[in-house]
Amino acid sequence: MRGSTTIIALYNELLQVLSTSSIHKPHIKQVGSLYSLFSSSSSSTTQVDSSPNCFKGIAQSVILRCPQYFDESKVQNFANASLKDLLLDISGLVPQLTRRLRRVSEPKPEDVLELLLGFELQCGKVGFEFDARKVESLWGVFKWVTEKVEGFKHKPQSCEVMASMLVRVGLLREVEVLLPTMESQGVLLGSGEIYSDLIEGYVGDGELDRAIAVYDRIRGRVVPSLQCCGVLLDQLVGMRKTQLAFRVCSDMVEMGFDLRDVKKATFEGVIRLLCRDGKIQEARDFVKGAVTFKIKPSNLVLNEVAYGYCEKKDFDDLMSFYAEIKCAPEVVAGNRVMHSLCSHFGTRRAEPYLQELELLGFNPDEVTFGIMIGWNCRERKLKCAFLYLSEMLRRHLNPHVCTYNALISGVFMEGMWKHAGEVFAEMVDRGTTPDFSTFRFLLAGYCKARQFDEAKRIVFVMASHGLIQLSSDEDPLTKAFMVLGFKPLAVTLKRDNDVGFAKTEFYDNLGNGLYLDTDLDEYEKRMTGILEDCMVPDYYSYEERMHSGKFEGCNGFGR
Repeated sequence: MRGSTTIIALYNELLQVLSTSSIHKPHIKQVGSLYSLFSSSSSSTTQVDSSPNCFKGIAQSVILRCPQYFDESKVQNFANASLKDLLLDISGLVPQLTRRLRRVSEPKPEDVLELLLGFELQCGKVGFEFDARKVESLWGVFKWVTEKVEGFKHKPQSCEVMASMLVRVGLLREVEVLLPTMESQGVLLGSGEIYSDLIEGYVGDGELDRAIAVYDRIRGRVVPSLQCCGVLLDQLVGMRKTQLAFRVCSDMVEMGFDLRDVKKATFEGVIRLLCRDGKIQEARDFVKGAVTFKIKPSNLVLNEVAYGYCEKKDFDDLMSFYAEIKCAPEVVAGNRVMHSLCSHFGTRRAEPYLQELELLGFNPDEVTFGIMIGWNCRERKLKCAFLYLSEMLRRHLNPHVCTYNALISGVFMEGMWKHAGEVFAEMVDRGTTPDFSTFRFLLAGYCKARQFDEAKRIVFVMASHGLIQLSSDEDPLTKAFMVLGFKPLAVTLKRDNDVGFAKTEFYDNLGNGLYLDTDLDEYEKRMTGILEDCMVPDYYSYEERMHSGKFEGCNGFGR
């Protein structure tokens, strides 16, 4: 009798151990212990057959009575599980509540709420990290009573507790099943925490579309957390979703979030996306909003706004923008504005804007004056170009090589070739190193003016500084034409021996009549093109070269 009692006690103890385990997670260690207890051999090499027929006595009885713990086919799916099976799985955590619920024929909403609260409370007491399988079983109970008990309607608090636990263990799809069902019953979760956690969960899983769908569902009804909006906005900016990022950011402003609590990089990322998509007014409004919160936008953001206005050619609005935020553009943005003004509307309209920018606090630099000088040379306004040069020197700014190149070309285009050498000499005296382009422009100008002796002199200078290779038997004038892009012998200089000098274009120092044997139209077109191109170089490379100080030139020239 005593042996029978011992067996029964052991049997009940084994059942209790199994009843606290999940029906959805095989507990190998516990089952393995049973195998070791009831195996017919203790040899480590023995192969154990897990079918019930291979066990005797208590082991066979346990396996037959609790097959759900040993049948792997039932581990992953409990869609058809009974309420008692579901309750059994969580009974180890809340035994009294599950026992009480198993005894009632038809659970009531308050019974389910008590179970949910007890489950949550008990987990908090023991410091138990939510097990997804157990929460999934609890979710099974939640659904079972909804589907099986006629007219059953969960209490709002039950929905919140259930949704909260589902989110915590990452069962996000189940939460999405829960929410519309509750809403159709007139139950709306009052707290935005669950929705916020759901959105953050989807963002973390890389399911942006689902996160946006949840956000749209609660928009205007529930206020998500600042952290939720920040996480969502970060992801949208990173994926360049301009319209969605703009909508979320606008909602945050309308919901009263303090923009100072939003990561500056994220907020500025939205502005930059708007600018690049041509939504300058929206970007401007955000910048004004930032200023209202005493957030100083970075130069990077202000530059993006300025570039956007340049693309739209709306310079009046740009000036009012700078006036509103009481901020002057940094030099890079200001130079971009001046270049855009000159290229679209000419120097006459650009000059007043430069004055207005200076009143706002803009400080023109060498690039600014270089832009104005180059465009004035392009427009054949050589006097204005030299006035800007004078102002530049008055401010102790050192002209760069591109500025001198523009002036040299402007002098040649006005037929004042004799003064080109003076500009070149001043350039060298001030320590500005001429580059290869400088000599090329000099060659083009002298060849255009038919000053071939000067062109030869420039070729010898270039050779002496290693810019070109010139052998002793090479004709320097032919070399000059090759530097200008002509093929060898495409342009030749000939003496006019005809009576009356019918072909003579100009005379040399000895009075010989000379002419160019080439396509003169093509020749003039090429010379003019070379000179005009240097007046306004590519702005972006010009800006980079000016500020980096990287110029390829003749080191030590003129020393």
